[in-house]
Amino acid sequence: MMNYTNVLTPQWTNADHTAVNVVLVTEALGDIPFTATPNDSTSYGPEIYERVVAGEFGEIAAPPSEANTSPEAKARIEQLWVKEQLAQAEQEICKHEDQDPQASFTEQAWRTYRVELRAWPRSELFPNAEDRPTAPDGQQP
Repeated sequence: MMNYTNVLTPQWTNADHTAVNVVLVTEALGDIPFTATPNDSTSYGPEIYERVVAGEFGEIAAPPSEANTSPEAKARIEQLWVKEQLAQAEQEICKHEDQDPQASFTEQAWRTYRVELRAWPRSELFPNAEDRPTAPDGQQP
């Protein structure tokens, strides 16, 4: 479970309103970007999505216009996404190492995902969000 103290800058990721970008304020990791969806691969993602949609963290900004997003901005967004996903993978790996019954999927699946995340910024498909590595649950966060 991600321990966060606040959620900042909610913004829809698309016109369909199927996901929302936020900044999670955490004590352990500082401010980290996070994309929450109703069917999120994390245990805390759906809760954050529901709370944001309910208005607990203020008005949700309109989605960014793809045409107005510079390549540098897209790369930065993806780099922040990788940071957040690496933190999630690390938490899941630790659960397996501790033999926590809350651990999801296999330790090896999370380790493989972590390697794919580290390689993502060097991929020729980077920073296209639709080509991101897929989390062990088969969802693309």
